[in-house]
Amino acid sequence: MNPATLSYILEGICGFSTRIEENTGKNKFTVWITSKPFLCDESQIRKRLDSLKCSHMIYDIKYENSTYSNIYIGGVLQKYKEIELTEV
Repeated sequence: MNPATLSYILEGICGFSTRIEENTGKNKFTVWITSKPFLCDESQIRKRLDSLKCSHMIYDIKYENSTYSNIYIGGVLQKYKEIELTEV
C-alpha cells in the first residue's frame, strides 16, 4: 500500500499526525506518530497495520514530540583598562 494512504488511514485511527519512513531496514518501515505513547491506542494501530501492510514487511512504531520555546542567553561584555596609581 502507498505510504501516504497508509499514513492517512492511521491518522484517522489514532487522531494524531503520522508519517511513514520507508526502508529503515531490510523489508522494514517505521511509523512515526506525533503524540505521547499513552494518548494513542497502539493495539488498534497494530491491528490495522497488520491487515493493510504487505506480508513480507515488518514495522516499528515510534513517537515524536516537538516543543517550541524561546531560550534567552544573557551575557555582559565589559571592556576595562586597569590603571595602577602610586604615590611618590
